[in-house]
Order: sequence, then C-alpha cells, then structure tokens
Amino acid sequence: MPNSLQALQASTSTSTRPAPVPRWPEGQLLDARIEAIDENGLALVRIGGVQYRTRLPALPLIGQSVRLEVLDARHEPVRMRLAQPAPPAGSPLAALLRASLPRQQPLNETLEQLLAQQYPDSAPDPAARAALARLPDQLPRLDRLLEPAGLKAAVLAAGGQFETRLLRGETPRRDLKYQLLRLLATDEGANTSKPLLESALATIETRQAEWLQARVAGENPLLRIDLPLLGNDGQIDLLRLDIDRETNQDEPPEEAAWALRLHLDLEATGPIDVTLRLRGEHLAVDLCCERARTRDQAAGLAPRLEAALRQAGFALDRLTTRTGRASRRAGEPPAADAAPPLVDAHA
Repeated sequence: MPNSLQALQASTSTSTRPAPVPRWPEGQLLDARIEAIDENGLALVRIGGVQYRTRLPALPLIGQSVRLEVLDARHEPVRMRLAQPAPPAGSPLAALLRASLPRQQPLNETLEQLLAQQYPDSAPDPAARAALARLPDQLPRLDRLLEPAGLKAAVLAAGGQFETRLLRGETPRRDLKYQLLRLLATDEGANTSKPLLESALATIETRQAEWLQARVAGENPLLRIDLPLLGNDGQIDLLRLDIDRETNQDEPPEEAAWALRLHLDLEATGPIDVTLRLRGEHLAVDLCCERARTRDQAAGLAPRLEAALRQAGFALDRLTTRTGRASRRAGEPPAADAAPPLVDAHA
C-alpha cells in the first residue's frame, strides 16, 4: 500500500531534501525522537536518521524518545500513536526491542527483495544458493490457508514460536526464522544479503517482543504475527493475524472466549478484515470489505462458508458481511489504548 508521507532528509543547513518514502504497514512499531511541533500541530519526528511529519492523537514532549505505532499510512500525513510504554531499561526485552525496532521493515517487501537477490556467478556459495532456493517453498500460499491444517502449519512456521519449539526438542526446519538464520549463517548470505536478512529477522523479533511484553503485563493479544503469502505471480502479500483471549486467564479453557482477527490487502480484493469470535463451539464471523464489489462476492460465498463451518462442528451464531472498515484491525490496539500516557518513567 503506497504511502504519500513527505519525507525530509535532515541536513546541517536550514534546508531539507526529500528522502525515499517508506512503506510502513499499519501496526508497525518505530523508534522515534520528537524534534518539533509545527504550526499545524503536526509532529516532526526523526526515525532512522530521517525526519518525517506525522499526526499523533496526543503530542509528546519535544526531545522525547518514543515508540510509535503506525495507524494509517494511506494519507498524508501518516497517523501514528504512542505505543505502549517500553519495558524496564535493563531487561532482556528492552535489549531485544532496542536491537530490532530500528532495523525492521515490511516483511513482504523485504522477502521480495531477498528472493530477487542475484548471487554473483563468480563466487557462488552452494549453501546460500540452496537455502535461498528453498525459501519460497516454505512460504504458504493463500489456498493452503483455506484448510485448518494448512492455516495451523503456516502459523507455526511463521517464526514467532521458533525458540519455544527448539526448547521442546523439535527441529522446525520449515520455520521462517530458521530459514533466515540459516541463510544469514552462510558466507555469501552474510556478505550479499545481510541487511535484508537482518531486517526480516528484526520484524519477526519485534512481534515476538510484543507478545512477550504483553504476556509479562498480563495483557492481550496472546499471539500476533505477520504471515507472508506467496502468490502465483511470485509477489508476496502479508496476512496480519491477532489471536486474543477475551476472557479471564483463570477461566476453564472450555469456557474461554477467543477472538481471531485477520487483515489482508490484496490487489484484486482491496483491504479485507475478518473477525471470528469463538466460545466453546459457538462461533460468530464478521467480514468487512472496503470495496463494495468484494463485499458482494463475499456475500455470495457466505452460504458455502456457513455450511462448511457447520460441517466442521461449529454452532454458527452469526455470519455478517459489510462494506467499510473494521473498528479494529489486526495489529491495531484496542480502542481503550488509543491515548496512553504522554510520558512514562523512562522518558
């Protein structure tokens, strides 16, 4: 999704020069420093050595270092929010975020560039070439996600649970993080594609850190991942997935209420948001499409979807399709978090 944010390159003079415009996805976290507030109430922030103008729902102090979360990158200026307070400065989580936040980039674009990387024939590295050739086979295609087993396999292989599976004695060779680390370990991969590999790994690690921080604070979501999908044309799209437990952690599993949110933005369909709420065997499905044509197509397929869900054993309480934008997308904070404190203990 193109971003029309005007980027300004900082210089030692009073003038500024245009810089390449980043394509931040909604939900992306960024380390920033607030440098000024202009006459229109827009914040001038420095991210990765470059200055940007952005609209924040609440303005922090000039000079403050903050974490920003992208809310809407479709219009100028990009809307952001102050993300949740950082973990304690000396904690492993803080170290992980300090290392991963500045290097992260949209995972789909990074992987596309990585797969297009040409290794010099004059110095071929068989290990790197073999690892890179295997990478597309590890990325799920949209049709695989239509089956429950395919969706589960894709989530497990998205990199977010890599270390947990290692501790269980598993060797998750199809895991995306495993594949990227293996490629980075090769000489050719380290020399030729190191920035791309580190960027992709940083994006996965940022999501892992978010999950760990939420777990430490006793908050949701329980799981948040960016799932790259390989299309038939070789392009990579991104499926954002949140899984929340909406009831008390102490409740018996059979009484828990779960919410699964999906956000997908394909060229053929436009943005689609799906929310599934499950309590026991009772399921409610809400599908929201920004394009009216996509909504009409979804409505036509609704009876088949309803029949498939009932055949799978679910008691379907509701299945709705509508045009517009979901009140909360996967990757976005709950409405109650829209205006966090301006300054925390580590500001």
